[in-house]
Amino acid sequence: MSETAGELKTTCLYQAHRALGARLVPFGGWNMPVQYSGILNEHRAVRTAAGCFDVSHMGRVEFNGPDCVPYLQRIFTCDVARLQPGQGRYTLICVEDGGILDDTILYCRRPDSFLLVCNASNSPTVLSWLARWKSPDLRGLPEPARRLNGALLWQLDQEWSTVTTTEANVIGGIAASAGVYRGRVRVIRSVDCLAKLLPGEVLVCPATSSAWMMVFQRAGALVADHGSTLSHTAIVAREHGLPAVVATGTATSRLKDGEEVIVDGNLGTVRRCAEA
Repeated sequence: MSETAGELKTTCLYQAHRALGARLVPFGGWNMPVQYSGILNEHRAVRTAAGCFDVSHMGRVEFNGPDCVPYLQRIFTCDVARLQPGQGRYTLICVEDGGILDDTILYCRRPDSFLLVCNASNSPTVLSWLARWKSPDLRGLPEPARRLNGALLWQLDQEWSTVTTTEANVIGGIAASAGVYRGRVRVIRSVDCLAKLLPGEVLVCPATSSAWMMVFQRAGALVADHGSTLSHTAIVAREHGLPAVVATGTATSRLKDGEEVIVDGNLGTVRRCAEA
């Protein structure tokens, strides 16, 4: 993909840059063009027509296989499962304390194929970080151990896999407690407002904790912005037999008090009846 100019790498367009009279400078270990005819001329060209930049020096990493999404969900700050083929997302790779390792763009080519574009000078660091979180090859383990690992991976996938939808009147999330319920919404954002919930209403909240236990006896169904199949909301909803959808991300901001919805705890969706 590149030639060598001293200790600097060059892109596949290096000869074209030279032919066009570019002034080449070191940039992140690459010999890159910084200027052609002059700052003013190039400024006018961009303002009146267009400008092109050689980005073929950027780091590129391909991910392929059925385990792409669960793996990438552990790496990036965006919800990788929501990316559709042909879509890309500006997203971050963070370290354990929340600091940013690199800002990147992640493209979904197919449901089982992704392309990462990272900063050129940061490519070795990114590759090292990706390798750190790669699951080990378990094919050499005894059959019982492989089955146990498969069960754990399945549970993690179930816990963090959200339903994606393009329907404007449907909010997707994680199916947390089975059942289907139709009722009116009551948005409650804090424990101080629990008394507002009327019997049979659909409780829509950021998340629940032990302080919210009283509402499980009055609610007809539960919808939460956050959570997983092992969260407090999901576990207690199952104990009370209430349909529940969690990890919607936006339910408390999109749903309004009094509007009618259908909560499907089997599929992990919340459908707004007024817009159906």
